[in-house]
Amino acid sequence: TWEDNSSTGTARANDKVILVAYFTSQQQIAYSLDAGTRADERAILKTKLMTGQVAETWMGFISNDEEDAANSVHTGRIIR
Repeated sequence: TWEDNSSTGTARANDKVILVAYFTSQQQIAYSLDAGTRADERAILKTKLMTGQVAETWMGFISNDEEDAANSVHTGRIIR
């Protein structure tokens, strides 16, 4: 989850959410390049096959026209 900051800089409500999870011990990655929009304030990355595994996670945004992207942010380590 996050707060919609579409009134800041070049951020827009319809920016696409990018989610990434890297499962270190399996050296596997799960990602979505369009997990929702900035205005949704919530997105879920489905990783059914990695139950019980540790993952490093990141989130970022890209403009709807895919011409502008924000830096990604490490969102922490999780156990799926």
